[in-house]
Amino acid sequence: MGGPQPRVRPDGMRANMQAAARIQADIAHVTGDIHYVVPALRVPSVLTIHDCTNIKKLSGLKRTIFRYFWFVRPVRAAGAVTAISSASRDDIVQYAGCAPDRVQVILNPLTPGLPREPKAWPQDKVRILIQGSFWNKNRARQIEALAGLPVVVNLVGDRTEDVETAAQRAGVEMIWEKGLSDAEMRDRYVEADAVMFASLFEGFGMPIIEAQQVGRPVITSNRAPMPEVGADAALYADPEDTASLRGCVQQLLDDAVLRDRLIDRGFANVERFQPERVSRQYADVYDRLRGGAK
Repeated sequence: MGGPQPRVRPDGMRANMQAAARIQADIAHVTGDIHYVVPALRVPSVLTIHDCTNIKKLSGLKRTIFRYFWFVRPVRAAGAVTAISSASRDDIVQYAGCAPDRVQVILNPLTPGLPREPKAWPQDKVRILIQGSFWNKNRARQIEALAGLPVVVNLVGDRTEDVETAAQRAGVEMIWEKGLSDAEMRDRYVEADAVMFASLFEGFGMPIIEAQQVGRPVITSNRAPMPEVGADAALYADPEDTASLRGCVQQLLDDAVLRDRLIDRGFANVERFQPERVSRQYADVYDRLRGGAK
């Protein structure tokens, strides 16, 4: 469900809660960034919290207010609470002050429609796909790590000053894009030779499994939840250490056996995220709620 007012202001929040109170359904499943509407619901509810990025940037009174309305109160009121990774669950437990068994981990499903398209490794420059725009995506440091390497970066996201400066200093050839459609984004995965997704923080990390589904080797962060998502089918670097990032890229450039092994393991790993499997887990949650109250 979604509310009619996307802006997080008192009037918008009030309108969303009033809309939630009018919902008539067997179950209301709240996902996105309107956790605060859960206590207003008059039907059994499931609350899915994807990550805790916003609260990590707050401090003082703002953090206290946000924590209460986005975590403590809705988690207490929901009939069931789910998280998309163990790392997100641990954060929810911390901010909501609830028991770990209050939150069930149900991994995100794989994006539908992604093709499985093996690709020969290029003889000249390797095309690396990096995406995202927010602070946690760590884009500038990843690009700095590529200085002097035979790569071209396809960056899908905002063209910010820090990233542009990093690319100029590193002498990295860039392809800048933003606002791509789903079909265009699928094409970028197919066109890429490898994917870098060494974020500082994530709730899940969809690009990891999207790249694995297409058949591209992945370099990602060694911070949770990325190892939980990528399993043994990715290379893991310290996202704040350019030498660590560069070392992973160098391994891909030098080792064909490693590349093939990561691709094969990636195909196996994505089976955990098939939509049918994830939907069955949510169906079980709904079935449990149908016999009880909110």
